[in-house]
Amino acid sequence: MRSMQHFIFDFDGTLFDSSEGILNAIRYAIGEMGHDQPEYDTLKRFIGPPLIDSFGKHFGFDKDTSEEAIRHLRVYYKSEGIKEASLFPGIDLMLDNLLNDGKDLFIATSKPTLFTNQILDEHGMRDMFKFVQGSGLVGDIKEKTEIMH
Repeated sequence: MRSMQHFIFDFDGTLFDSSEGILNAIRYAIGEMGHDQPEYDTLKRFIGPPLIDSFGKHFGFDKDTSEEAIRHLRVYYKSEGIKEASLFPGIDLMLDNLLNDGKDLFIATSKPTLFTNQILDEHGMRDMFKFVQGSGLVGDIKEKTEIMH
């Protein structure tokens, strides 16, 4: 039987717990937009789906207002939020084992590629992955199927 050579990982919720930074960035953005802070249950629904969709769904923002909120969110996220991501326990060992077995590692994520690489760099892990594909900062790639292609 042929063994697998290539391993593609999602980022948020699979390799890293970035919820603290994401939630804090959403709180920051909502405050900058002059809105009351949402309940935790609403906040946690932002993790996973594209942000532009979440701001529309949970706050009723139109596209332009959602884009403004995302700009505010990124102010916080690029300076503080990326530092608040933590590697899930045991992931480093699993990745090391795969690399030691000669496997090729990749990331496909809805998180912007820029932020994904910054977090990997912050943890000294960027060189573990042959390629990292995330979304763009301008919403040019939203769906996971597009990212995988």
